[in-house]
Amino acid sequence: MTSPIPVAYFSVDDPVEPWRDLCRELALPVQLREWPAEIEDPAAIEAAFVWHAPPAMWTDLPNLRFVQTIGTGVDHLLAHPPPDSVTLARTVDPTLTEQMVEYAVLAVLACHRSLHHHLRNQRKGVWGPQPYAETAATPVGVMGTGEIGAAILQRLRAFQFPLRAWSRTGRTGIEGVNGFRGLDGLAAFLAETRILLSVLPATSATDGLLDGERLRQLPRGAHVINLGRGSTIVEADLEACLASGHLESCFLDVFAEEPLSPASPFWQHPQVIVTPHAAGVNFATPYAARLLAGNLERVLAGQPPRHGISPARGY
Repeated sequence: MTSPIPVAYFSVDDPVEPWRDLCRELALPVQLREWPAEIEDPAAIEAAFVWHAPPAMWTDLPNLRFVQTIGTGVDHLLAHPPPDSVTLARTVDPTLTEQMVEYAVLAVLACHRSLHHHLRNQRKGVWGPQPYAETAATPVGVMGTGEIGAAILQRLRAFQFPLRAWSRTGRTGIEGVNGFRGLDGLAAFLAETRILLSVLPATSATDGLLDGERLRQLPRGAHVINLGRGSTIVEADLEACLASGHLESCFLDVFAEEPLSPASPFWQHPQVIVTPHAAGVNFATPYAARLLAGNLERVLAGQPPRHGISPARGY
């Protein structure tokens, strides 16, 4: 790979210039060309680097062999995938993982120390301390044990929370963490989880997974945090569990529809903290640029990319 390889670029959020400058600074054999304006010969393009690419991109680039997402999320790609012959990968960047870990710790501690209660009292001008829940008696459960979920659990070990993890099919054997697997283990996982944190991806298996029945399997007074995908939680059921007092608070960064509608009850809900899908923000990093170049080289050499995507698995 001595000559730069043209790679089609499309993102609804990120301009191409920072990525292009980074590839140039790092002397990577990648030449990013924004689709469609900068694509002179669509048939010459064999790779694409994308975020929420429209289906028209796949029909316009007939010789695609490889597509990599700019971030970790893949639901947007699998909703309108390229042909089956195209190899898919995602960008798993330690910078983004660290953002998610920091955010998860923030959310867990906010729930544990009743931040919603103090914010509500501040708005009312009320001086009302909240009883303290002992950390060692407050189990935290993480749903999803991939790169991000595992990193969150590792960081939470610095505190005194009893840690639990649930995975649909993946690994749960993390040191110091009580693991649960599959739908058969979900009820037992939920039953003793006081603070539930989901980083599950959006797949057909996770769609609506946390409905009212399962949310009520949490202990009364539990807290729910969602940093994964909004489709995992049935929002009407979540609201009902808050109204009944079964759930004490929620910290929500993702929603079924984004941006969150101004009419959503979550905006003004006294027990809910809302953030605008901000737990992890994609931006150009040397690690991600090198991963793209390395994966491109691997695929063109007939080797599988790092962090490959399985459409059948959904991530």
